Amino acid sequence: ADLSVSISLRIKLICIGPLYNLSSRDLSEHAVVNEMKAAINEARSICGSAVIMEHHAPHRGNGDKDRSVRPYGSSTFLKWPDFGYGLKPEEEEGYYELQKTRFPRVRSRHFPGWMRWGKQGTLEWPWMPVADHEAEMMGFGNKKF
Repeated sequence: ADLSVSISLRIKLICIGPLYNLSSRDLSEHAVVNEMKAAINEARSICGSAVIMEHHAPHRGNGDKDRSVRPYGSSTFLKWPDFGYGLKPEEEEGYYELQKTRFPRVRSRHFPGWMRWGKQGTLEWPWMPVADHEAEMMGFGNKKF
């Protein structure tokens, strides 16, 4: 990829994914994921950008009550990013609990406990944080990361 555009524009945030669309190879193979990791880390270091990566969780296994939010594929996905969170659906449609898939390297960052779909036809992002008071009103509780 040509990174010169990112460098000249001083892009601060790069959103990519889903990761399975970035490679035609098997993401359960460490070598494949390590190539992807090297390319993304190089772009981060050259551009000074933050990267948000969308990745998917595997299907629920036989006998599992809930679907795991662990990322599909190589265990590198559990070790590599600075933060790792999965979305677990709530009974209230369009609301999701944020669950850690890796402990953050920088612990001073605040992440919401829940996310919701953004409202169509507005200037909201596709995913919006659920404010602490809204989560408590909906019976989700109060959760801080």
